[in-house]
Parts: sequence; structure tokens; C-alpha cells
Amino acid sequence: MANKIETEAQNKNLPKKPTEFLVGNGAVELVEEKSKITAAELKEAFPGKKIVTADFYLQSAEKGEAVEGGFNYEDVLSIDHHAPVPEMSRFVSSTNLAIARVKKIGPAGAEELVVINHTDCDSALSALILRDAIAPEEKYGKAAIAADHTGEADAIADLLQSLQVKRDLDVSARNLELLLAGKELEPEALELLKKRKADREKVKKMIEDGRFTVNEYGVAYVTIDKKVDAGLVPAFLPEAKVIVIGSKMPDGPEKKGEWEIKVRLGMAAPPGTSLNNLGLPDFGGRWNAGSTKRNGGTNIGAEEYAKILGEKLNKL
Repeated sequence: MANKIETEAQNKNLPKKPTEFLVGNGAVELVEEKSKITAAELKEAFPGKKIVTADFYLQSAEKGEAVEGGFNYEDVLSIDHHAPVPEMSRFVSSTNLAIARVKKIGPAGAEELVVINHTDCDSALSALILRDAIAPEEKYGKAAIAADHTGEADAIADLLQSLQVKRDLDVSARNLELLLAGKELEPEALELLKKRKADREKVKKMIEDGRFTVNEYGVAYVTIDKKVDAGLVPAFLPEAKVIVIGSKMPDGPEKKGEWEIKVRLGMAAPPGTSLNNLGLPDFGGRWNAGSTKRNGGTNIGAEEYAKILGEKLNKL
């Protein structure tokens, strides 16, 4: 489904050698994962190319022309659910946007360059769909929602989420093909998938053991010693509006507070709720998920943070 080479980028703000994957009808470039990437940077890095970005926020994309699946900003097409606009503040992922676009407009042309900056389930699927390597089928949209929003068990989502640590679209595409064909996965993929399933069981046991407390505002919170994937929690606590997980911030120059507080919208969140519009203390993130780690931590523990959050929710 894919093979890879390394290519030289021209812009000093992007890695000198992004990885290029030859997928479907053209190329996918994997660039550095960072919070701000501009159209100007991409156009300088890949001169003369028609660029389609998938599943990362292109800075100011929402100021461009609204098109099927996203925005066209400064001649860069952004297919991404991270744009800070109301229509993206819902259970939608970039894969769903890519499916809608390909069904109506068609895949990216062979002359276009698809760019991603990470390889989780949503990024991998949206890139593969845009590149016409896999069909725009709803099972992929369902997998992306499970990975990004609900944490529900899903064979495609669990595999691709497991493989994101590899940052290798070739590995993800190859093992997805094996999974869909009912064949045995590659050994490393099997091990990574086994770990994700073990993490889900760990979360399930935490719920069964009553580790989470749901406060009067419908905010579920817990303090833990060993980190868990917060994205796996919503499916086990469908009654929670928001989920708060506190753990100690690791020592380091970036540490400004004692606690790393992870926050994620739950399945019972009121429609239109955006975490990044609530004015949460020391919070950094998007509408449905974020943490205080981006700001060096916080000195507010999980219980108090959940109370503050709940009071803010109650005023909506």
C-alpha cells in the first residue's frame, strides 16, 4: 500500500528530511509534529507543489474559503477537524471530512502533495483515503471517531492508534491491509496492539474498582500514579460530561506546577461545549481534549480542577 523515501525540505522551520510515502496515486509527506504550521512554511518547504494538509491545524485555515471537507487558505487545502470553528466542535474527525470530500469531489490528484504531521488512526486513514489507497468507506469514519472521541473498541482504530508511535505510514498501511485481509499482523504490530488492549483493560478495571468519582456537575475525576490513555475512558463512563485525570508532573525545565491534568470531553457533554473556550486554569488544547502539561503543569489537583470545570460548565 505504501513505500517511503526521504526528501529534502527547504524551510528551516520544518525538518530537513521529512519522510515521503508513496501511497495510492501519489505522495504523502510526514513533517514534524508541532502546534503551529503555516501555509507559507509548507509552500517554502515544498515549492511548486499543490498542497493538501490532513489532520493537523494549518494556522488560520478557518480564515480561508470554506470548501468540502475543510478550508482553502493561501492556496493550501486543509482537511482537518482541529480548526477552531463551531462546525468542528462535535464528534467529527478528519477521516470523516476526507470521506465526505472524496465521495463528492474525488481524491487528491496525482500532482497534489498530501502532508501530515503524525500517524495516529485519524491521520493515517485521512491520508490513505485522500490518496485513493483505501475506499472512502464509513467503517473508517467509525474507527476515527472511536480513536479520537469515544475510546470504544474498534479493530481498525486500535491497530492504527497502537502503531502511531512508529511514525511510519508504510507500517500502518501494511498492517491495515493485513488486518482487512484477515491475515496475521507483523510481530511488532501485534505487540503494540497487545499493549493497547492491556491499557483498555486497565482503564476498565479502574472503573470497576470505583477509582473515578463523578461530582455534582457530572465531571468524572481521578488521581493516578501511572498514566493511562485518557482517550480510552469515555466509553466506560458514558454518563460523564467531562473526564479529568491528574498525575504528577515530571521534573524538568518546563515544570511550573505540581500536576499534569488531562481533560477530555465525555459522551454526555452538552452539545457545543468547547474546553478551550471555558477559561480553564493552565489549560492548553482543543475543543474536546487537552492538558496543563503544555503550560508546565498546574498546582490545582484533580478534584479541585474538576470542581472548577464543573462550575464553568454549569454557567453555560
